[in-house]
Amino acid sequence: GELPERMEDVPRDRQVVVYCDAGYKGSLGASLLKKAGYGQVGNLLGGMGAWVKAGHPVEKAGT
Repeated sequence: GELPERMEDVPRDRQVVVYCDAGYKGSLGASLLKKAGYGQVGNLLGGMGAWVKAGHPVEKAGT
């Protein structure tokens, strides 16, 4: 993904939740941030697929 190139855009003073479609890449991204010293990092287990399947709302950017 693009996280390694964009880590400077990720706020260090707020909680960050990383996600992908199925959860695996989100887990890798969360590990990368934690190793870089980010303290409040979580991973959306199961990714967006699990989020949608559970019936949670989804909004697209710009809507």
